[in-house]
Amino acid sequence: MLTKYTSATWKYIKLFFIVLMSITGTVHLYSPGKYVSFVPEFLPFVMPIIYFSGAIEIALAVLLLFKKTAEYAAMGLFILMLIFLPLHVFDLLRDKPAIGNHSIAVFRLLFQFLLIWLAWGVFQNLCKSYQKL
Repeated sequence: MLTKYTSATWKYIKLFFIVLMSITGTVHLYSPGKYVSFVPEFLPFVMPIIYFSGAIEIALAVLLLFKKTAEYAAMGLFILMLIFLPLHVFDLLRDKPAIGNHSIAVFRLLFQFLLIWLAWGVFQNLCKSYQKL
């Protein structure tokens, strides 16, 4: 299913992730308070979690830029999107979701599945294109 898209398409999707992770990572670091309500109450060290996830997002965005590290970064991005999935499920199950309301929380959860699929596709495409070299 992922192979029906051209490698040029996957390059644009990779660029989308570079921009997305750069922006969200920067917001995690400069405005961490915006993310406090997304972290489940049972997790300790809320602020370090937010800062760490922001730093990881920025690092993955930078690593996606270089051929030697892009494949590893894409796998890291896929794993990060999987790690974030339970947070969006948890938010949806709250009485008052941090993201706003239940409709937005449903959309955000579905969008997370899309991000997971796209991150996997970028990884697969990078693996395929590097095998040709």
